[in-house]
Amino acid sequence: MKRFLGAVFLACVVLSSHDARAAERDGAWYITPGVYGLWTDDQRNADDDYGASLAIGKAISERWNLELDGRRSEHEGLAGNDLVLNGAGLNALLVFYRDSRISPFLLLGGGWQENNFEISANQSDAYADTGVGIFFNLSRSSDCSRGFALRGDLRARHDFAGPGNDRLVDYIAGLGLHFYWGGNPCVTEPEPEPAAVVPPPPPPAPADSDGDGVTDDTDRCPGTAAGAPVDATGCELDGDGDGVVDRLDKCPKTPKGDKVDANGCSLTLRLEVQFDNNSATLRPESLSYLDQVAARLNELPSVTGVIEGHTDSNGSAEYNQDLSERRAKTVREYLVSKGVASSRLTAQGLGETQPVADNTTAEGRAQNRRVVLRRTDQQ
Repeated sequence: MKRFLGAVFLACVVLSSHDARAAERDGAWYITPGVYGLWTDDQRNADDDYGASLAIGKAISERWNLELDGRRSEHEGLAGNDLVLNGAGLNALLVFYRDSRISPFLLLGGGWQENNFEISANQSDAYADTGVGIFFNLSRSSDCSRGFALRGDLRARHDFAGPGNDRLVDYIAGLGLHFYWGGNPCVTEPEPEPAAVVPPPPPPAPADSDGDGVTDDTDRCPGTAAGAPVDATGCELDGDGDGVVDRLDKCPKTPKGDKVDANGCSLTLRLEVQFDNNSATLRPESLSYLDQVAARLNELPSVTGVIEGHTDSNGSAEYNQDLSERRAKTVREYLVSKGVASSRLTAQGLGETQPVADNTTAEGRAQNRRVVLRRTDQQ
């Protein structure tokens, strides 16, 4: 912790001799990643340690900033009862001398903090932050539309998580890089032209270790198989979005949303069967098709499934439920009659509850009137 405070002090000394730069203008957005040291309240029975933080905010006026703030730190606890502190909240910053090289501010904030113990019961409680800080403004564009600064702050965190809801007070010293953009433009005198310098040689071109055409610096899938087609991030293509890459997908046009097996083939088969109108009686032209399905099931004795009946929304829900059940049972009974073990198939009617298309069109209603075989041996 002493080294951390020393680094903060050294940064302040170095920047005190830097050329003056103004901070962000009102209306600007900013993001501030940072690190901090945290001194825990003695009642926590945990050591002092470092943490990481991220603030995202906006300068809403000439004097005020509002920001969302998230923090996390890990601490060794007494007798192995280690502590992890996670906090998120909203801060208001009152900024002074925004157009100066050094812009001090006051901070008032609050939020919610998780106190996660290795052994003891976890707690989540509200907290309040009070503190002071300084922006050391490093650089900005000529119209003040973007720039960055070094941000340091000291704050006391009041956490209402002690025994009997007693208030605990932790102390935080933070340091972060403050990047901002946008906001109201400004008019400044042009800076002098820098002295001409010889540019350094260009860096070597990034490598492409797996030879997929995407260089290693942007390749999110560095072990791609040779010759496999990839997207802009170097990952193999998955054209139908079923989670199986095209190189291994034996069913590359699986309908969106279908569950698939390891080969990318759908576990749901729409059966091409037809019934008389408002009837559960199979029409003769459906029998030869079901004979083929039965033969295939007899070749694959490990396959089990549910015969599901579905209808469109015409008619009452009660009638459609009954009709879908009768049609599902009719198909199951026919397959069983062709040698498929009855223990391998069940029947279920779902009525109009699971449409796959728009019931307001004739085409959509036709798609919704269906019987499907959904495999249950590969869920």
